Amino acid sequence: MAKTARHRTPDRNRQFPPKVETPAPQNAQKSKTDEKPPDEHLLKTKIKFELIGCIIWILGHGIHQIQTGRVEHSAVYKLCAIPVLMSTFINSLAKLDIYLHNCAKNQVSRPASTISVVLPTMFLLHKLDPSNFLQNLLIPNSICCSLLIFLPKVFTIGEAYMLSAFPVIYQVSSIKNPDFNKNSIPSSIISLIFAIILAIIFHKSTMKLKMIKMKNGKFKKSKTEKIQFPVFSLIILGLTLCLSFLDLTQFTISSLSLACQNMKLTCFWIFICLSLPIVPKIGQLFNFKKLDLRKTFHLMFSLIFLSGVLSTSTTGKQLLQNASILILILGLFIQFIILTFKPPKNVTKFFSTFSDEKDCSSAFENMFITPITLHLAMAVPVWFFESEVLACLGVISIGVGDSFAGIFGIRYGSWKWFEGSTKSLQGTFASIILQLLSVFLIFENDDLFRLFVPIITGSLVESFTNHIDNLIVPLILITFFV
Repeated sequence: MAKTARHRTPDRNRQFPPKVETPAPQNAQKSKTDEKPPDEHLLKTKIKFELIGCIIWILGHGIHQIQTGRVEHSAVYKLCAIPVLMSTFINSLAKLDIYLHNCAKNQVSRPASTISVVLPTMFLLHKLDPSNFLQNLLIPNSICCSLLIFLPKVFTIGEAYMLSAFPVIYQVSSIKNPDFNKNSIPSSIISLIFAIILAIIFHKSTMKLKMIKMKNGKFKKSKTEKIQFPVFSLIILGLTLCLSFLDLTQFTISSLSLACQNMKLTCFWIFICLSLPIVPKIGQLFNFKKLDLRKTFHLMFSLIFLSGVLSTSTTGKQLLQNASILILILGLFIQFIILTFKPPKNVTKFFSTFSDEKDCSSAFENMFITPITLHLAMAVPVWFFESEVLACLGVISIGVGDSFAGIFGIRYGSWKWFEGSTKSLQGTFASIILQLLSVFLIFENDDLFRLFVPIITGSLVESFTNHIDNLIVPLILITFFV
């Protein structure tokens, strides 16, 4: 006999007891209402420490001027009035920074102190060309607004302003300051670099194309579709390439001839570049963390610039300068390609290996800021300064200091600077010691005396900042030697 399934019919007349909503405990209600204030408190604390880093920069600048005998003591004492005022009104300045962040929160990548970056940048602009100070501020302001509008969630206000002021700083410094690098970059090459940057800004431009579909050998009706196509970007790149083609070709040929003259140096650089894809595989063998891979990338990059600056060849530094410009053009062009068109997975995986949380905060899927800013941190001092030790400011601060601060901090950093900070006292101390040690071993004692205060100041600013340290730390160090 087949077993019949028994179905239980629901009793519709059955009455259920009403649900009694138990009130939440008072402690739980307090915890819900208290969730938001700690975030605001943490934000205010971070910005306060960034402002403290700005105060340390001003004080360090005054101490360095007295130490090197560049100004009289009375002028430095007047300068100390600014840190006193900033310390007195630090709460108001923090509120102003938070207000600026809230006004532009849809455009900036993360909260950070705008004042702590704008002050050093404006100081540098004023120091280089005080007569045209207001005129020199117009270009950074306009470029800064364009970066924030067309590249949302990529930079903070301070980072956008700093990058926008760089062309003015370079142009003025190459004319006004004889201590800066005399081998200036050709103007057409600079125009090409800015054309690629504009192409990146307009990389999401669209155009309408008539799509004609064919089915079974017959043409269907033409249909207008809106597709992603970088119209403005290609127009800007095409025009600039036509205008700078001859100069770019001549610059490349001269760079290749310099590379042939310095064959050992060139082979060493090629070896380091070819070994980069092997680094993640070596990291898997030794259980490297992602931060270790990133800092290894910093150290390898530092070897390239350090070997170029310290080369015994008379044309070694010129080769480094030319190569760094060509690599910057190539890197920006690759960034434009992978932003506009979908890159292969292997490419994005390789770039993401050396990226950090600031790259992930971008509103764009394949925006890799770390490699470009690292290159700028190493290359800008080489472009600016003739002195070997000053040309290595990026190598010392980012290649040595930032790398070992991260490596030591992630392993032994038990004492954080403040609650919620990712930077530790142990990492900062290791950064300062190893920077001073590297200067002592590579350069002369006088150079150690010149860099003692700037290294300590830059390390403390790096510990407090929430901006891209590859940008802010070299800027701080450059201000000491203008």
